[in-house]
Amino acid sequence: MYRLIVVDDEKIIRESIFAFEWRDINVKPVGCFASGQSALEYMKNNPVDVVLADICMPIMDGIEFIERIKRENYQVVVVCISGYSDYEYLRACMRAGANDYILKPIDKQELMKTIHSALQGKNVERTNYHDIDLEEEDINDENKKHHHYIEVVVDYIEKNYASYITLDHVAEKVFLNPVYLSYLFKKVTGVKFSDYLNELRVKKATELLENSTLRIGEISTKVGYKDSRYFSEVFKKRMGLTPNEYRNKNQE
Repeated sequence: MYRLIVVDDEKIIRESIFAFEWRDINVKPVGCFASGQSALEYMKNNPVDVVLADICMPIMDGIEFIERIKRENYQVVVVCISGYSDYEYLRACMRAGANDYILKPIDKQELMKTIHSALQGKNVERTNYHDIDLEEEDINDENKKHHHYIEVVVDYIEKNYASYITLDHVAEKVFLNPVYLSYLFKKVTGVKFSDYLNELRVKKATELLENSTLRIGEISTKVGYKDSRYFSEVFKKRMGLTPNEYRNKNQE
């Protein structure tokens, strides 16, 4: 199997890509990194066959990272991820030594086809995992993958609950069908996506009601509700009190 590392400074993107069904194309993900520096440190002591790297990263951008890979003579396939379709930018990526590139937003099937094609055109020695019980590993990997996806989603929700978030929006971020993500979220967490999000927002609202003098409309906005009346309805349904009643009771 080919050993793959993913390098992208956006956590939700790199970890979602890491959880793809790579075994289908005989690839095993072995590392997930937020920067080119950390990826290079890993490559010093660990064999890698395929590098999937974002071009736009802080400190060391993807082009410099690829140049370092080639300069240090790592025999790897490199596929770039880019949010830019500008020809000169992509040409710079290829000149640096990339084998191919793919544009954001990423299509999972296209990405896997791109890497599969790059591997077919490059003679890279594969690692054989003779000591692994593949059938048992497949089951374990599937369960781990499901939990990993939901961990990534929960982390994203907790960091972005104050912003506009929908199931469709998050599903796009993790490259999953919204219906499947809804099913998976309920299966792993025991609650629906919308219930989890509302529960978190109400919890954050109670903290603001207890510890600030912000108006209800301001608190509504800060926890992700544009409509303060809808916020009050959700809050009362979950807490049994309106936001004002909760604040007055807490102050007493």
